[in-house]
Amino acid sequence: MTADLSIRPGPSIRRSPLRDWASTLTELAPAVTLTERPYLTHTTVWVDPTSDAGQAISTGLGVPFPAAGAFTQGRTRFGDVQVLWMGPAEFLIISPDGTDIDVQVAIDSWLGGRWAAVVDVSAQRTIVTLSGRHARDVLAHGCSADLHPRIAPTGTCIATLLAQTGIVLQVLDAEAGDFQLLVRSSFAGYFAAWVADAAAEYADPVQLAESL
Repeated sequence: MTADLSIRPGPSIRRSPLRDWASTLTELAPAVTLTERPYLTHTTVWVDPTSDAGQAISTGLGVPFPAAGAFTQGRTRFGDVQVLWMGPAEFLIISPDGTDIDVQVAIDSWLGGRWAAVVDVSAQRTIVTLSGRHARDVLAHGCSADLHPRIAPTGTCIATLLAQTGIVLQVLDAEAGDFQLLVRSSFAGYFAAWVADAAAEYADPVQLAESL
């Protein structure tokens, strides 16, 4: 039996995983700027990128599958899309909010009966961008990965630990120190508390005193 992907769910009340931390995280600027990007569509695809099925998906999407430890991005029929390498033959497509069914239906049509596994995992993680002059310093407090631009250039995508919590880390701009983190929704509060503590030493003394 094949599910009818044309049937869309009704409206729901959504709550961002970091909603309650918005004001606290805003106070970290300008040393560190942290912005949540909730509700984006996350689609996991298991496919050999060199196979006919993999080629069909990348051609239809218009964004190539990335090499190991990297991500690709581009403008597509769904809007701005990123494709992240998550492991051998495993990729994560990040697309705009509300495109989950459109992406799955499109992939099914591109495959034309060829094999690939496609799963909507949008509720699994929230996305956070981290930038500012001390972004790399803050990450160094709890991440053992070497994020120096020579080692982790723009376009890098790795699964690593931050404060003993698994994350996916993307380097958006190595020279500027701009990063994007995929954090498990269930660990979002812990992540926010840790970042606020790690960034405290870089905060403006006057601003920090006023927030106490």
